[in-house]
Amino acid sequence: MAGRWRIASTAATVAFLLAVLVAVLLVARTSGKSDDPDSGLGVSPGLARFAEADRGDAPSIAGPVVSGSGRASISHPGSVVVVNVWQSTCGPCRGEADELEAAARATREEAVFVGLDVVDQRSAAQAFLRTSRSSYAHIFDPDAQQLLKFNGVLPVQAIPSTAVIDKQGRVAARIIGPVSARTLTELVAEAAATS
Repeated sequence: MAGRWRIASTAATVAFLLAVLVAVLLVARTSGKSDDPDSGLGVSPGLARFAEADRGDAPSIAGPVVSGSGRASISHPGSVVVVNVWQSTCGPCRGEADELEAAARATREEAVFVGLDVVDQRSAAQAFLRTSRSSYAHIFDPDAQQLLKFNGVLPVQAIPSTAVIDKQGRVAARIIGPVSARTLTELVAEAAATS
């Protein structure tokens, strides 16, 4: 009888602990939810446009290029700049690569595109770029130091993300999540017109 009690007691304890764990996870998942779709990123996912009066200065970023030969930098050369943050293991990043390339080609007279590959292995990033056939420069940022300069605009944990910088070096728009060529083309036109 004592052996059965121990087994039943152990099973009951495991069931109880499992129920507590599920409850804790549900509370953690739903806590802090409100009408704001923040998702715990510190910024809302999706597209955010900034009025000219509300635009903050974008940082200058620089680093070695993913290809391994040379460096790239962005110090806002008087044209619209699009910075796309990606990683080779990111599925949505792979999905948006063709859209980014289409937008870069469509807006090549108005904008400079730069990729920012973060927390990645160089060989994996190089393989990603070979398959995506990207025509613009990509900065290799394995420790996310360049991304951290976008504090408050592009959160480190939100990959992919994109910033559109106007001709005066201010962040005109940001997208948390995958982008479309159409949206980027519109954002570049807006940033070029308001600068």
